[in-house]
Amino acid sequence: MKKICPQCNCSKNNVFNRTLNNEILLLCDKCYRKCLDICSLCRRHTITFTYSKENKPICKKCFIEPFRICRICKNKFPAGRGKICYKCSCFNTLSKKISMLNLFLSKFTNLFFEQFTWWLTKRKGIEYSSNFIQKYFIFFYKIDLLANTLDKFPTYLDLLKHFKVSFTRKYLLVMIFFNEYRIIEINEKIKELHSNLNIIDSYLNHFNKNSSDYLIINSYYTYLEKKYLSNKTTQRSIRLALTPAIKLLEYKKYFNISRLNDNVIDGYLWVYPGQKSSLTGFINYLNKKFNYNLSSMRNLTYTLKSSTSRKKQLQLRLIYLLKKERLTIPQQKGLINISLEYFHRIKIPTNVYLCIKNIFRINNSYYICCCKNKFYLPKKVYLKLK
Repeated sequence: MKKICPQCNCSKNNVFNRTLNNEILLLCDKCYRKCLDICSLCRRHTITFTYSKENKPICKKCFIEPFRICRICKNKFPAGRGKICYKCSCFNTLSKKISMLNLFLSKFTNLFFEQFTWWLTKRKGIEYSSNFIQKYFIFFYKIDLLANTLDKFPTYLDLLKHFKVSFTRKYLLVMIFFNEYRIIEINEKIKELHSNLNIIDSYLNHFNKNSSDYLIINSYYTYLEKKYLSNKTTQRSIRLALTPAIKLLEYKKYFNISRLNDNVIDGYLWVYPGQKSSLTGFINYLNKKFNYNLSSMRNLTYTLKSSTSRKKQLQLRLIYLLKKERLTIPQQKGLINISLEYFHRIKIPTNVYLCIKNIFRINNSYYICCCKNKFYLPKKVYLKLK
């Protein structure tokens, strides 16, 4: 009779009352094993029989018979692992997986999949291959479907026509294998071109089709595309021009306005002053095509201003926000602003919107970058924003 395990909330046949730390708990086999100690010799979750001199847990099998001889490789291994060592066990598991997964592949890819498996084993080890080969099988399966459609093994150009560059990057080790064995030779120029085209395509569909922002971005792209067809620019330059334009229109949404103005652009460039030159073309296009009257790009300098608020007052506001169980979006913005004001004495302008996306991590420390400066934020502040 199936019962629901309270730990994993799954209905299973092996859910029983188990004794754990002098308590009786209703658990399935899997959850029960996870709660047990890990034997210091065989590295398995099992009931602790005794402890070593270093106070490390040892299971009953490893205590009675510390080591066995593997019947395959003849090497010594902890008795708690069974009859064969861990590496031989992984090898057997991997061989079975190859045999089973190859049944789903056609003549175009099954041999390459097997070659890749042993190539991966040499590169990453038998344990890694045994545990993760099914992850790479997904890529081979999709290539196999494409090969059957084309009635031949696809070239690199065929791959990029059917899959995005980001998809091939996800399976980088497979692409390295193909390139090393010259099964599919990677062309860097074609790769860069398709990568730019994929990003541009995502930009053009970033906004709602009924919104003014969608109209602006697609109109701006049409203008840039005409320049590309006249050999006045490249696809990479188009992608680099669209990136800050998209981010600026996204930034505008934080202020609930439908039309860009100088105040919003000033705030955006206060956070990202390095994007000033790349936005110049977009601002000029808005002025010319959509009759905007924007002048924010004219010789502006962005500087930090010192806070005039009392430190004790800022401290109380900071403690109040940190003590709250959950923060609303305006409160999250306020927490970042108050933190910068309290710890670094910086006054954040009203036209600047900072959020968790602006925070980045270096080693185990968190920072926020604005106005060409990097400022430290305590970990507690960052975790409160998550």
